[in-house]
Amino acid sequence: MVKKKRVTKKTSKKGLKKAVTKTLKKRRTGIKGISKKTAKKATGRVAKKSIRKTAVKPSAVDEHEQAIAKVSAQLGMAHAKEVTQCEKLLAKLQLKLDRATAKQRLQRDKKTAAAQKVAEKPTQAAKNQARRARESLSLINATLKEIRTEVKAAKTALMTAKSAQKKFIAREKQLEKFERDWVKASKPKRKIRRRRRQATVTEAMTPTVEETKVEVTESEPAELADSEISREDS
Repeated sequence: MVKKKRVTKKTSKKGLKKAVTKTLKKRRTGIKGISKKTAKKATGRVAKKSIRKTAVKPSAVDEHEQAIAKVSAQLGMAHAKEVTQCEKLLAKLQLKLDRATAKQRLQRDKKTAAAQKVAEKPTQAAKNQARRARESLSLINATLKEIRTEVKAAKTALMTAKSAQKKFIAREKQLEKFERDWVKASKPKRKIRRRRRQATVTEAMTPTVEETKVEVTESEPAELADSEISREDS
């Protein structure tokens, strides 16, 4: 077997220089690109930090006022939820009470019928039936009593929830009115400026002392002439 000779390209000195310069350029451009990216990231971080620093933080008073407003809104929702829950519970218990009263009526009718049977035919079977009717009626009466107590408690709970809700609504209305009145009172009041035109008009309307003297002197001869004419007529 004859070994194949490897073909090698002969490279001159100029080719080597070109290759070296190309690799150096690639490295430099890569370094520059990385530096630009890092510079952009750094500038972005600095800008974010400056925005965070320049953003005005709310004061503790503002934060507490916002928290109070949030809690008051939640409290109003809780009042409404409590009223609805009490109403639902009362409706459920009322339906249960109606069913229990209907069962009581039926059991009373059964008891009266069994008592009549015992009176007509005092057999052991009739007596047992009457005893069972009495026992079932007593059980229904006990359950009815419990349901009535539950209904009473639900009614009182509903009344307290509604009164608490009314109180909360009235307090919120008064607070809103106070805020409106406070805003009106805190506004700067306008100063009433007196106009000088009215003073000039009044000064023009009032006569001076010289004018009054002239009018008196002019009116005297006219009065004398009138007196002479009246004498001649007489």
